[in-house]
Amino acid sequence: SFAHARVYDFTHNNQLSLMEDPSASVEAKVELIRNAKHHVHIVTFFWDESAIPKRLGEELNKANARGVEVRILTSYVATLGTDFLGQGKRALNYKSKTATFSYLSLTPGASFSVNHSLHEKIFIVDGKKAIIGGRNTSNSSLAGKDLEVLMEGPVVNQIQDHFKRMYDFIIDQRINRRCKQAETF
Repeated sequence: SFAHARVYDFTHNNQLSLMEDPSASVEAKVELIRNAKHHVHIVTFFWDESAIPKRLGEELNKANARGVEVRILTSYVATLGTDFLGQGKRALNYKSKTATFSYLSLTPGASFSVNHSLHEKIFIVDGKKAIIGGRNTSNSSLAGKDLEVLMEGPVVNQIQDHFKRMYDFIIDQRINRRCKQAETF
């Protein structure tokens, strides 16, 4: 089945803050992770091994160790590699070996192409705050012209619903269909 675009109803009483400074955006994300109580859900095109992703990874490890669910949905994860053996989980460890992040990738095997890419950028914490925009999880995003928007209010429920739909779709496509075939362990 195909993921269908969904038009969400307009919501009221939302607060939007333009995040023009990429360094301030990183600090805001670190603070949101530190205060997370239930979950951190991330969609990003790129997650590499530069300093910013490592810092976010360390904070996500700490959050996960205190019971926060962490899910990363990405097209390309240089740090993690890929895992299509049915578990969809790999350790993201810079210093700790205690946290396992659930992550899924759209890119099949080692072949990479733009038409298999997910270019959305979504960062949701506890279903209360969301950051959307164009910055990847990489130091290279500090030099770019992309912007992000911090969102609070009812619109975050729609963003959370969108994340869940995308995550479920990819689980169905990459895990259920590809990895639960008779010849697959």
